[in-house]
Amino acid sequence: MSKKPMIVFEASRDEARQAWIYQARGKFIGCEICYDFLEEARDNITEAMPHVVMELSGITMLNSTGIGVIASLYNTTKAVGGQVYVIGASDNVQRPISATHLWEFLKKGDSLKDLPAAL
Repeated sequence: MSKKPMIVFEASRDEARQAWIYQARGKFIGCEICYDFLEEARDNITEAMPHVVMELSGITMLNSTGIGVIASLYNTTKAVGGQVYVIGASDNVQRPISATHLWEFLKKGDSLKDLPAAL
């Protein structure tokens, strides 16, 4: 019997927004999947696709690992002129990010519809 992963990331490209969109579901806490995701996501960020949209409505728990992953993505996108957009984050996800002051550097929205057609 296989063990259910703590978190699942689904990636898609939005050429118009020059963004990678990552939908995350589960617990964004210290697990190997989080680090694998970070490595893949950082490899995907380029000057041609400099933005990252993190859709976090499916996140049930977030700790310092999840915050660190988002912070790392912020630094990577900033280096190529992009930004990180967080959408669908619940209060339980927003609070720990806000405590680190990272929240003030991120662009936010309730859903993908809230973001401009071109970032």
